[in-house]
Amino acid sequence: MKPKTKRRTKAQIAADEALMTESKTEDVLAKPVKKVRATRAKKVTSSVEEEGAVDAISTPKKAAVKRTAKKGKNASPKPISMYVLKFNTPILPYAKFPLTHNKYIQEFVKMYEEDKEKVNRIIGVHFPQNNNAQAEGAVGIEIVVSKKNQMTMIESQDSDRFKIEEYDSTSNFAMVTEVDDVTLDEAFGTENNKSGLELN
Repeated sequence: MKPKTKRRTKAQIAADEALMTESKTEDVLAKPVKKVRATRAKKVTSSVEEEGAVDAISTPKKAAVKRTAKKGKNASPKPISMYVLKFNTPILPYAKFPLTHNKYIQEFVKMYEEDKEKVNRIIGVHFPQNNNAQAEGAVGIEIVVSKKNQMTMIESQDSDRFKIEEYDSTSNFAMVTEVDDVTLDEAFGTENNKSGLELN
């Protein structure tokens, strides 16, 4: 009875041929390499490593993936200039409602119409106690002001929040920075806590 021989993979055969001559190595490297599933590729790589022919095989290199860097805690975002619309209470993201025409809203609409050319973005924000002196640190959301059937409509189109760094009440513009929201674990300090319920 003949002893059983282990079947050789294509990668092993290619590695042996590449070791025989340098000219064949160049030919093997120049040919496009067939993509192999990850589990099969692991088996081929481990068996080739055992034979010591790792240097002769070229593995296809994946294109570098461009990743955006996460903002560090020390990195300060650039301030953005936004026109300010003050509210009696904080407003929620994705809100849509008509403005009731009281004295303040009439003044705002008049100022907004005059400044419309200078306005790129608008922040809807509630100042504590409706006091301009307490504007710094107030958090609001970006809103869009539009007119429909003689009514001024307010609409928020995303959930990004902005913190007021500086506010000029004469021009009604504020310098704001985007608020980085934290996860619930970071907010409540439970990232290392193993007690309680686990959600899957």
